[in-house]
Amino acid sequence: MTTGRVIAGHVRRQLTSRASWLSVAVFALLAGGAFVRTLNAFLDQSDQALSGAQPLNLNQLLIRPFLLQIGIASLFVLALITARAYAHQPRDAAIVHDAPATSRQIVLATFVGTLTLYAVMLLASAALIAVLFAFGSPEWGSIISGYLGLLLIGAALVAAALVVSSLSNGATTATLITGALALLLIAATLVADSGSPPMLRSVSVGEVLDDFAKGIIDIRHIASCLLVTALGLFLARQTLLRARPDGRDRFFAGVAWLATVLVAAAAAFVTIGAFPGTFSRRWDVTANRIYQLAPETHAALRTLDAPVRIRLFAQQARLPAYRDRLKEYAAASTRVEIEYVDVDAQPTLARQYDAQESGIAVLEYRGRVERINAASEQDFTNALIRLRQGQTRKIYFTSGHAERDVSSTERAGYSGIAVKLQHENFPVETINVAVRETIPPDASLVIVAGPRADFFRAEIDALRRYLENGGAVLFMVDPFEDLKRYITQSGTALFMMNPSSASRTGELRNLTAFVREQGADIGNDVVVDTSPMGQFLGTDASVPVAVSYPSHPITKGLTSLTAYPMARSVRPVPREGRTASSIIKTGDKTWSETDIKQLGAGHLSMDPGKGDRPGPVSLGVAVSAPPAAPASRDDSRPRETRLVVVGDSDFVANYSANVPGNAEMFLSIVHWLAQETVVTIPPRAPQQRVLTMTASERRYVFWFALLLIPGIAVCAAMYVGGPDRVRPPQGPPS
Repeated sequence: MTTGRVIAGHVRRQLTSRASWLSVAVFALLAGGAFVRTLNAFLDQSDQALSGAQPLNLNQLLIRPFLLQIGIASLFVLALITARAYAHQPRDAAIVHDAPATSRQIVLATFVGTLTLYAVMLLASAALIAVLFAFGSPEWGSIISGYLGLLLIGAALVAAALVVSSLSNGATTATLITGALALLLIAATLVADSGSPPMLRSVSVGEVLDDFAKGIIDIRHIASCLLVTALGLFLARQTLLRARPDGRDRFFAGVAWLATVLVAAAAAFVTIGAFPGTFSRRWDVTANRIYQLAPETHAALRTLDAPVRIRLFAQQARLPAYRDRLKEYAAASTRVEIEYVDVDAQPTLARQYDAQESGIAVLEYRGRVERINAASEQDFTNALIRLRQGQTRKIYFTSGHAERDVSSTERAGYSGIAVKLQHENFPVETINVAVRETIPPDASLVIVAGPRADFFRAEIDALRRYLENGGAVLFMVDPFEDLKRYITQSGTALFMMNPSSASRTGELRNLTAFVREQGADIGNDVVVDTSPMGQFLGTDASVPVAVSYPSHPITKGLTSLTAYPMARSVRPVPREGRTASSIIKTGDKTWSETDIKQLGAGHLSMDPGKGDRPGPVSLGVAVSAPPAAPASRDDSRPRETRLVVVGDSDFVANYSANVPGNAEMFLSIVHWLAQETVVTIPPRAPQQRVLTMTASERRYVFWFALLLIPGIAVCAAMYVGGPDRVRPPQGPPS
């Protein structure tokens, strides 16, 4: 009797068995319920989605969770039908072919027959996904990869169930043991994540299937499934070969082979997991390659010579939004360790790392720390490069001109923003340029924060030399410093003051002339904002508010409003060889007021004849230019000359901490000035793919999933009729 005939006979028996079709009906009912739940959840999410939010992609939000759910359901179904099929296989082979079957034929016939029945079950679930094409346009790539994963995992589970069944003498015992195995695999799936030990992730069916379902084909997953399948078939056959015909020593024979082969299996799994350079090929088959890491990221990961620990701080409900990206980092390098921190459940740890906001990732490498936006691959890659190079990014605040005090905890102090800079891995120091006469070579940038006295010409020359050699300076210059400093320290509103009592010592002629030479003009005015936004913040017209920002690398991704207490205007000035752009602008209901006495008297009116300019008014300017001197030998690339001028220094003072956008704007300016972006990686977002369904169409799909598909399987079970049996052949096999 040939092996092909034995396999064909068992496949026919599976497809003509009432129990088999009833199993298909049960699986179809489970799949239908899962499909309806995920469909309703996706449609509800589509109805609630806001304009400009993350694109809705039905493959990621509907098909992916659906495939995961039917994959978990298949664990139980495959365990039960494999145990039952194996228990009946020797008798069925003899009935069909009137001849005994060999051990190899029994194992292969059971494996192929059960896998064929499983394929029929998957076809029933595929019919549900096919319905979606009538109401939308799902991506084919992730659907094909998802079903490839289901088939590979199914083959491995059938082979593993065959081993368990071969060790027992009865269908009941085999069913109980395989059911327990399914429960164990489900438990491993529920507790495993990207931060779990590699051994736990390797037995997590959910982790493997999730990669396939989202559109990732990993050669390690394929190798693992095929390895389990081959070992399972081999062990099942060897157990039968060494068992006596009465089956009394089947268990001991199987255990002996199991102990022998497990060593080889463990070595194979260790090899797959320990050599990522050989087994880490991952193909992203999604339309926009949303999970594919950039070559720069792979290069940065290859340079790691010590573990890098990533702590993701996010709310529990938002963890899945970041988990996929972090999983790709962990899959690309064994040196990446991931820890998920729920900011609501662990507020103390979140405060320790200054990561109370959801979506912050803290990277630790050889004692160095970086904080980044967890959703940005570009931020991650550049942080890795900085950590690997061990760069010291020191910031110097100038002193000697009554500037803001970075150690002061008073209202006007800068202690709060200094702490934030240190959390961003920027050591903060102060420097008196008049004493040093030069800017230290380890300065990433220099900050001039609210000077009340002018700079000497020698200090201006030192700043000029620093900028010409690829330096970066942030100027924050306030209007009428004597008056403003009193308001800041006392908390008294501007329009309660008598401006005639304040001297005008803050004209800063040398400093403003130098800034104008660089490409920014500081206005001799105060910006007034009569829009309702000031009232929303609890301020008056002396606090201009910016809600939207001009396009610039500094403002990219900034969405929070910012407020600038008593600010002056700053406009870009064309200069040859320099690029000057406004980065902060107020709304239309603002103007730059030049008559301070009228403003102090509470007369709010714009008079263009006196030099007032209507809004929008520019409050900040960024200037960049190629360096006039070549880069130093130890520098990896030439640094641009960069400076930013903002007409206010209060927006990051301690008392302004209640406006979260202010610190965000300041840190974005600092990062741009420090020229941190070593590589540029454009973000990849999933394509917008939604469903258009009416209420009646949803009802039709509901009945199709829960009644029609399972009903067809029940009808097939009734059609084959009678108890499980196979009609004997009419003649001897040819």
